[in-house]
Amino acid sequence: MSDEPADWAFAPAAAPLGAAKFCGHAAARDASASPRDLSIYSMRFPVRQRLRRQADFLAVRSQGRRRHCDAFLAQLLVWPESREPRHRRLGVIASARTGGAVKRNRAKRVMREIFRHNQDVLPPVCDLVIIIRPGFDRYTFGQIQEYFQQVCQSLARSQTAAR
Repeated sequence: MSDEPADWAFAPAAAPLGAAKFCGHAAARDASASPRDLSIYSMRFPVRQRLRRQADFLAVRSQGRRRHCDAFLAQLLVWPESREPRHRRLGVIASARTGGAVKRNRAKRVMREIFRHNQDVLPPVCDLVIIIRPGFDRYTFGQIQEYFQQVCQSLARSQTAAR
């Protein structure tokens, strides 16, 4: 054997136990990162706020109240405060009638962003389903956001009056 180090000696050391796994963002891996660096995570649309199961969509569609506007149809189902999970949740439906995949995906992104910024107008524990209508892309972001606020305020008032 020679005195030269083996090639495997230059391999990176294993991460210490308890270290954060790689998630694509340097601030999440660095324990000394400032809260400002982690603010990108507060801007995400977390999984806990998404309607994911068909049963959840069907419950809102069958039991919820609905409001129409030119760009979309909104259906809201308010749950008791004691229900788990205790979040406002959103589901967006964009059928093929809405347009091609690019239009449907953009419509869903726009609605998720509007929901993320304006969810405070909704009751604290509720499920909201938005059904995108054909022609959604004719409206500006500001117009859709205004429709969303009006519809959600109307739905929230009608749900609290019905209780």
